[in-house]
Amino acid sequence: MSRKEKRSKTTLDAKDILETIPSEFDFGYCPVKSSTTKTFTISNVTPAIAKFVIRKHENSPFVLSHESGVLAVKAKQEVTISYIPEE
Repeated sequence: MSRKEKRSKTTLDAKDILETIPSEFDFGYCPVKSSTTKTFTISNVTPAIAKFVIRKHENSPFVLSHESGVLAVKAKQEVTISYIPEE
């Protein structure tokens, strides 16, 4: 790319990048200070490299294996979410 060329930036909605992620998870019964986990997959279905960030509340009882990352074209990332209730 020459110095005069510019890279184009595209803003994509999450639904353009992420496929088959449930809108909610049912962790069932989980005793206090124990953990229950679920796994889901983030898929980049765009023709470009995609960054992702999963936000959670500050004092959330959830732990994520990957809170952010970069996905190549057609790449997938498995994410594990753990629920660890404190009270």
